[in-house]
Amino acid sequence: MAWNSVGNIEGPTGVTGPTGPTGVAGPTGVTGAVGVTGPTGPTGVTGPVGVTGPTGVTGTPGGAITIGYVFSTTTTDSDPGSGALRLDQAVQNTATVIRADLLDSGATDWSTVLAGFADSTNAVKGFIRLFKTTDVTKWLLFSVSAVASPAGYKNVTVANVGSSAASPFADSDAITLSFERVGDLGATGATGPTGVTGPTGPTGVGATGATGPTGPTGASGPSVPVDIQVFNASGTWTKPSGTPKLVTVVCIGGGGGGGSGRRGAAASTRCGGGGGGGGGLAFGTFNPTALSSTVSVTVGTGGLGGAAITVDDTDGSAGGSGTGAGGGSSLFGTFLRAGAGNGGSGGTSSAGSAGTLGSGLISGVSGANAGTEASVTGGTAANGAGAAGGGGGGSISIAGTTGNGGAGGASTSSAFTNASAGTSGGNGGSYTGTSELYVPACGGGGGGASSSASAGAGGNSSYYGGGGGGGGASLNSFDSGAGGNGGPGVVVVSTYY
Repeated sequence: MAWNSVGNIEGPTGVTGPTGPTGVAGPTGVTGAVGVTGPTGPTGVTGPVGVTGPTGVTGTPGGAITIGYVFSTTTTDSDPGSGALRLDQAVQNTATVIRADLLDSGATDWSTVLAGFADSTNAVKGFIRLFKTTDVTKWLLFSVSAVASPAGYKNVTVANVGSSAASPFADSDAITLSFERVGDLGATGATGPTGVTGPTGPTGVGATGATGPTGPTGASGPSVPVDIQVFNASGTWTKPSGTPKLVTVVCIGGGGGGGSGRRGAAASTRCGGGGGGGGGLAFGTFNPTALSSTVSVTVGTGGLGGAAITVDDTDGSAGGSGTGAGGGSSLFGTFLRAGAGNGGSGGTSSAGSAGTLGSGLISGVSGANAGTEASVTGGTAANGAGAAGGGGGGSISIAGTTGNGGAGGASTSSAFTNASAGTSGGNGGSYTGTSELYVPACGGGGGGASSSASAGAGGNSSYYGGGGGGGGASLNSFDSGAGGNGGPGVVVVSTYY
């Protein structure tokens, strides 16, 4: 105990009372300042590459003007329909008019472009190549001379230059039309010189006649838009002066000669000779700047037919293959080559095999085999776009039945028919054609067999690349038929201005 200030005794401190209730919360303090921004975190992992998108649609062919169409085998002169193209002939490589819709197969309008196909002032306006879009080995090639404009389509006047087959397209085939324009006609050339004075006439009887009047001045020389050089024999092509725009070359190899028939005894098989093979055809278009000033030209000659057999029990002689410096092939330098047709074999006691074809951009057509014991008539040569082969010679069976020769093949590149077959003992027909038409020729016909006289000779092919016909077989004491000669080769070079 203790004493307090007033004299009272102060007792001990009491026990601490319980804690009082919590006071009311004070106001919220002021918000502190924003802290400093932390450093940028590391770059995340790159995500995976996305899936590759689908392949785009195939573009149109480049180069020359190309238009896609659907082919129609209808030939009537009317609108072929949207995106369609037709010809005026069922046999496609004989067509003279292409009927093309103004819209292609994708509905694009080509009216103005089609009308421009005839813009060149040259007689040949350009060249159209039709080919199957999914198979470029099927094609037709035409030169263009005019364009007409019926309602809704164009009629393009054309002439066939070549083809992969007589009718390479089927109805509804997807085809592509490719056009290359020929340059305009060049300027008229300078006036030609005055013609030379004619030769002096013979001295007349009696008094000398009066002096004749002076002849008129010669006419001006013609315009020369195209220079054409034809080679029937090997030589050298010289590039014409001036500035040519295009050079085209056609080469045809020499044709093979037909084999002669066998001469043999009765009661035996005697076969005629095989027909000679046709020469190949090659053609090309060149930029004149790619050609040197001169180019060597080689022209193959046709093979000779096998000689008639004049000795008993003797096989026939083989026909010759095309001959010449190029082995019968026709060449334009190293740029273009058309192979020669091979000669047909001579007839034996079992066969007379055909001569094989000459190679080229368009191959020739093989000759036909001779008749056999089973069928004594000589084979007919097949037709084709190249030079055709000769027909096979007729044969004689063991029983003595004599066979006719086979007809020569026809070239579908020309308008001439094939040469006729020789009847029993008769000569095969010869193909004469014309020297002014520079296209592959038809083959000669096979000669007929005979047991009572000399057998028929195979027909000749007088012009470009055709095979000679095989000669007929004969009985002993009578000459067998000689094989026909193959046609010569040719090279034609045309320079356009």
